[in-house]
Amino acid sequence: MKSFRLPGQMLFRILLLSGFLCMGQVPPGQECALGGRITNLLTGAPVRKALVVLTSSGAAHWSRSVISDGNGRFALRGIPPDRYRLAVRREGFLPSTYGAKGPNRPGKLLVLAAGQKLEDVNFVLEPPAVISGHVFDEDAEPVQGAAVQALREDFTRGTAQYTPIGSATTNDIGEYRLFGLPSGRFFLLSGQTRVNQNGGGLVYPPVFYPATTDFAAAATVNVAAGGEARDIDLHVVKTSAVTVRGTVANLPPGAERLLQLQISRKDRARVNFGNRTSGGFNSSTGQFEFHDLTPGSYVMSGWIQDTARFLYGRQEIEVASADLDDVRFTLASGLEIPGTLKFVGGSPPAAGPQRVWLSRVESSGPTPAAAVAADSSFVLKMVTPDTWEVGVTPIPPGAYIQSIRLGEDDALTRPLTIAPTAKGPLTIVIDLRGGSVEGTVRTAGEKGSGVESATVLLVPEREYQGVVSYFKTAITDSGGHYELRGVAPGKYRLFAFEDMEPLAY
Repeated sequence: MKSFRLPGQMLFRILLLSGFLCMGQVPPGQECALGGRITNLLTGAPVRKALVVLTSSGAAHWSRSVISDGNGRFALRGIPPDRYRLAVRREGFLPSTYGAKGPNRPGKLLVLAAGQKLEDVNFVLEPPAVISGHVFDEDAEPVQGAAVQALREDFTRGTAQYTPIGSATTNDIGEYRLFGLPSGRFFLLSGQTRVNQNGGGLVYPPVFYPATTDFAAAATVNVAAGGEARDIDLHVVKTSAVTVRGTVANLPPGAERLLQLQISRKDRARVNFGNRTSGGFNSSTGQFEFHDLTPGSYVMSGWIQDTARFLYGRQEIEVASADLDDVRFTLASGLEIPGTLKFVGGSPPAAGPQRVWLSRVESSGPTPAAAVAADSSFVLKMVTPDTWEVGVTPIPPGAYIQSIRLGEDDALTRPLTIAPTAKGPLTIVIDLRGGSVEGTVRTAGEKGSGVESATVLLVPEREYQGVVSYFKTAITDSGGHYELRGVAPGKYRLFAFEDMEPLAY
């Protein structure tokens, strides 16, 4: 074993640098600094006592915070060069993040090079909005204990869903107050509420503002930053609560305690109706009961899953004004769908391995996924008759999904419907020769400058508008430049937005 000795001066320099890093200090000449001012969006006045937090996104986990002064100014010194997240919090205002287009929106990384100093990292904080009103019954009497939610469109899963942004419970005079809201457009939902503790089998069903159980007929409420929308009253009508009872067919002996059974309101808008159902499956009797259901369409789903088997059932149930007894819920064995992943236009990528997955379009339950073997084959297990979306992860850079077929059925441009007799094969073709589009987003005029952080969107022709992966987006850099890769051949429309929520397209 050989040994060596470092020259004394070199050893000293190494130890000195290590000492700076261990003590959280930065070597001379590399310190970064940043500062700015925080103001009120509505008044322009300085915001004092705001908490400013700088956190590294690298492996060093470096963090520092400071409080803004009486003029709304803040300063951070002695910062190591790195990539950072910068956030501001203050009571009475909505949180803000560096590079974000608005409150509760994703920001961007702040990159600091060695010795860099930024003095104009300014924030404008938005005061929260308020929605207030009452919940009344059919006799114009207040409803106490009703849970009211403000719902906002959310596209983070690729389709419009409606996520609660704020919630409140009505008081003894039926009054609610939703505070801390961002500006924007909201749906209001009053959740299901018992008429009284003893109930008598009566409930107030879930109602959208102003007085409808149909989401398509719901009105919206618009509120500005720092504003208050008052007297936004919801009106509910009591109805009889219904119970659904029945038995589970094809339940294997000894599997009773493994069964997961649930019932939910059928709603294509994917709104949480807030139904307060009680009951469920009784493993000792093999029967199920679900209480406090109100008239409407429901989906009942259940499954058993362990290392040896997978059973699944799904059944649509129409609930009217009377109890449903002797409902028979049937479990069936999950299917196995074999398939092949093919690459065209070049050699298969060496990175791999790819995974093929299925996602339920409407119902809930386990979602099958399978790794692609070296011979490009895969087997999706625990598949049930249902409507599915098909996906592949990862798709090689610059590639696109050319086709997805189950036997002769197209599963690329429309959801895949799997019948109880489906056998496959599922064939997925990925073309490695995807096109690219690049350019610059500029402000209007002959001498327009590049627009940073704009969203560029490439929209396929109508035939392929159901293929989410054919939509391509990019965020422009500091010069307004963008590049879109992995574009399938075809006709497109190109858009640029100064601001757009992720996946809102």
